[in-house]
Amino acid sequence: MSDTTKTADTLKAKTCCAAGHHNIPDCDIEYVNEQLRREIGKAIEDGYQCFLTNFEDGVCQLFARAVVEKQHENDTIRLEAVLPYHSRHDELMGDEACKPLLLSCADITFSGEKPTARSAIENRREQLRRSSRMILVYDGREGGSTFEAIRMGHDQRTHIREIPLGL
Repeated sequence: MSDTTKTADTLKAKTCCAAGHHNIPDCDIEYVNEQLRREIGKAIEDGYQCFLTNFEDGVCQLFARAVVEKQHENDTIRLEAVLPYHSRHDELMGDEACKPLLLSCADITFSGEKPTARSAIENRREQLRRSSRMILVYDGREGGSTFEAIRMGHDQRTHIREIPLGL
């Protein structure tokens, strides 16, 4: 095994991403925030230091906010943005809620150049390629992008920590 492969495997071993629904009912927001903080804390206890987000609406932005909160307690924690395409960066910088989170990122990478019909899928695949754990907020629906994230996670042999929604 080459040194580059060993380094990539080591980074993946301690990298965590998140996936979940874009529209979380208002009555579930506090529960999701609490559970994300708990799962991120557990990941940190398990040695994870790098957390990836694509800043999609809903779970991924809540995840980013929770990671930034944890950074105040532990300065070894890294938030990294894996954005689907370059213009998404400009969109997020124009959003007053997302801008400070994006500025907290240790690194920003792009899984594509321009928006395409497959941007979201390719972006999720890139995050899972780089992660060994995924925190998933899931309501049990069989279909949609969150369900597809589960399938991709299983294909990549990613450890999935599920936060059930709507029980």
